[in-house]
Amino acid sequence: SESIYQNVKANIIQQLGAANDAEHVIGISQMDNNNYCRCSECYKVLQEEGAPSGVWIRFLNRLLAELKPDYPNLYFQTLAYAHTNEAPKLTKPDSNIIVEYAPWWDFCYKHAFSDTGCSYNVNAQRQLGEWTRIANRVWVYDYSLNVSHLIAPYMNYDVLQANAQFFAKNGVECYY
Repeated sequence: SESIYQNVKANIIQQLGAANDAEHVIGISQMDNNNYCRCSECYKVLQEEGAPSGVWIRFLNRLLAELKPDYPNLYFQTLAYAHTNEAPKLTKPDSNIIVEYAPWWDFCYKHAFSDTGCSYNVNAQRQLGEWTRIANRVWVYDYSLNVSHLIAPYMNYDVLQANAQFFAKNGVECYY
């Protein structure tokens, strides 16, 4: 909604202070769930874009378009996560948007990300490829541990190096 947009914009301006050309990176991401807006306006954008990420990227692009004149070195870091894993079909992120691809539900950590024999990872490879094709900067947030059971073994040690190499080879700038 417009009121949410204006609230987010006002909060960013409050944090940044007076106009300046210092470099700022602000993390702005959706909630950690699949509850995204389904109002008629957002639904229309979703239909145009083929993914909820289209609504989100348009939101961030608008913010940057309005804020860049006063903050030319402002960057937004945002997660491509859960309902925003799929890249939008039409809208490209502004060059000052850092997309941090975070495959959590649609990824197999037992196999290397590059493993084409794993259907989960083939889908994740496609998603990552779409983001690296349209975004200027892509990072990966790799869940290299079991966040539900932190002390439980996580059988991914054998694939960590292969994953890092795959991400580097495929245009990922930062691997977390």
